[in-house]
Amino acid sequence: MSDSFIAGSTAAFSALARGMDRKMLSGILARGRAWFSRIQSRKKRGHRQRQDAAGRRAVTISKIVGKDAQETFARRIAYLRKIDPLVFEELVLDAFQKEGWLVQRSTRYSGDGGIDGRIVSGN
Repeated sequence: MSDSFIAGSTAAFSALARGMDRKMLSGILARGRAWFSRIQSRKKRGHRQRQDAAGRRAVTISKIVGKDAQETFARRIAYLRKIDPLVFEELVLDAFQKEGWLVQRSTRYSGDGGIDGRIVSGN
């Protein structure tokens, strides 16, 4: 999302913000950006496939158990090392989202090791 969109959104909400404090307004804007980024990323077939695959991998990971806690941990880490890196990124973003964090997803995979999502405090 461009900085001009964010600045324009902030200016548009200035009348609304008179009755709100800045923290409340920034929270509303963050939730809107997170929602919008999720919708935009789901429109792209590759993103949608990887997000769906991340959901399936989360189920698989929860089913991996060993004889004790150490073996369970080791088996789960071994499994995580084998999955596609882009699916792993979606898995991490989904995990944060399930814990109540706001997740802003990038609308394209750049393949350069850059930022593919942002985690924003929901407070």
